[in-house]
Amino acid sequence: MVRDFFGRLARLYDHPQHCRACLAEFRARYNEQRPHWGLVPAESGDVLTPADVYVLGRTTEIPRYQAWARAAQAKLEKMMEDAARGGHPVGISRASCPRPGRSLPPLEERPASSRVGKTET
Repeated sequence: MVRDFFGRLARLYDHPQHCRACLAEFRARYNEQRPHWGLVPAESGDVLTPADVYVLGRTTEIPRYQAWARAAQAKLEKMMEDAARGGHPVGISRASCPRPGRSLPPLEERPASSRVGKTET
């Protein structure tokens, strides 16, 4: 082990196979042994490893500090329920959201000078 430019310990590899073996060791440690702070189980308990969540299918809850994620999840669930009942299509297009204070009259009611590509002779 040597220190890199920032003073952190860095591993030097002897040959490509040594590098592959070290990366495989790191992946196993990171995914199977090391718990991740963001993977809080839905049922109470210690935080989970990535393998617990992505391989074994354990469910997690959204961390408390991510209120925006909770709001987005609730909005997504509501949109999916509305779509399942035959309501408005899922998603919002730019055209369906007029900008505040800028509602435009129908094209026929606009002056000819404001129409793009349409000229009156």
